[in-house]
Order: sequence, then C-alpha cells, then structure tokens
Amino acid sequence: MTISTIGTTGASTAGSATTSPDSTLASTQSFDKDTFLKLLVAQLRYQDPSQPTDATQFLAETAQFSLVEKFDTLAANDQQVLQATQTQAATAMVGRQIAWSDSTGDHTGTVTSVTIKNGTPSLQVGDLQVGLDAVTEVKGAPTT
Repeated sequence: MTISTIGTTGASTAGSATTSPDSTLASTQSFDKDTFLKLLVAQLRYQDPSQPTDATQFLAETAQFSLVEKFDTLAANDQQVLQATQTQAATAMVGRQIAWSDSTGDHTGTVTSVTIKNGTPSLQVGDLQVGLDAVTEVKGAPTT
C-alpha cells in the first residue's frame, strides 16, 4: 500500500477509505515527524486486509521515520552550536570598540560586558544593550 496525499475534503486517494477532518493536511503545513507518524498509523489502520502492507515497504517507511527523527536531532544540535558560536563571538568583543546600526542611526562604543538571555547574547555598551546581529564593525584589540 502506498501513502497517499489526503486532501482538504478528508477523502483519501487510496482505496475507498475516508479520514476525519482532524487528520487532513493543508498544503501549507510542514512535514515533521508527527505528521509522518500519523500518516504511517493511518496507512496501517486503513490498509486492505486482503493485501496487507509489504514487510519490506513497512521497514523502509520505518527507516524513513528514523531519518526524520535524526534530522530533528541534527537541527537541534546545529542550533546549540550556533548559540555557542554566537556566545563565543560576543565574549571575544568585551573590551573592544564596535560600531553598530539601529533605527536611530550608526553608533560606536566599547563593549563592557555580555548578557545572554534565552541563548541569545547581547553586548553592553554604556547604558545600551546591542544585539550581536546589529554589529557592523569590530575595531582593534581589546583594551585593558
């Protein structure tokens, strides 16, 4: 049995089985591991008893599910690496003069400290908090 696309009307294109509206997929939704698992369970639930799912195909679909889980883990790990890299870059700017742009114009100042909130570092320059993404230039070696 193949996995078919379920339209917004709730009718499946494979066989005569129908699904409830809560299992329908909009074309704008992302395809994540929960969606994949729901499709796999629906496939097993509505399969033709006289022609059950081929074991090889079922194994291949299970392997695909495992890949989706691994990609989710990889994405989470990439996010952690990005946050660590941003934190390292921000701490390396302590004592350095930076230039940044915001809605009020271009500014310069010396970074005195770094604050990390929700994994996102911001630079303390005088009384201002400057986002790392606003920095346009880092000047000279750190001052002592």
